[in-house]
Amino acid sequence: MENEILRQILDELKGLKIAQLSTNQRLDSLDQRLDRVEQRLDGTDLRLDKMEQRLDGMGLRFDKMEQRLDGMDLRLDKMEQRLDGMGLRFDKMEQRFDTMENDIKEIKSDVRTIKEQIIDLEAKNANNHLEIKTQLDNLSKEISILQVVSGKNMADIAMLKAVK
Repeated sequence: MENEILRQILDELKGLKIAQLSTNQRLDSLDQRLDRVEQRLDGTDLRLDKMEQRLDGMGLRFDKMEQRLDGMDLRLDKMEQRLDGMGLRFDKMEQRFDTMENDIKEIKSDVRTIKEQIIDLEAKNANNHLEIKTQLDNLSKEISILQVVSGKNMADIAMLKAVK
């Protein structure tokens, strides 16, 4: 920026008609211009000082942001560790579920076998019941026959006793 100001001064100096002005006028003119340049430089210094202060403030803010990001990195690392732990736990749970599924399949197979055995037993029991019923019916008939024969025998015994 200072180079620009110096160029402006040089441009202005070239544009002057140095030959026509007297030495005092030229000096006065140069003095005024130098005053203006000095004022501009003072303004530039003030602006640079303000910019430097703002940059310092931004540096502090960036430092704070960096600290916060470091804290966030630590938290993310902890979260990753926890997620890894959870992953291991889920793997163990999955293994347990696989074992349970196999056990359930085995139990279902056993239940099917038991059902088949029960069906077979029910059929055999039905046959046994029929046989027992038939035997009971036969026994009942035989008992009836025995009762009739016993009744006859008693009648014969009674007749024999009466004959004597």
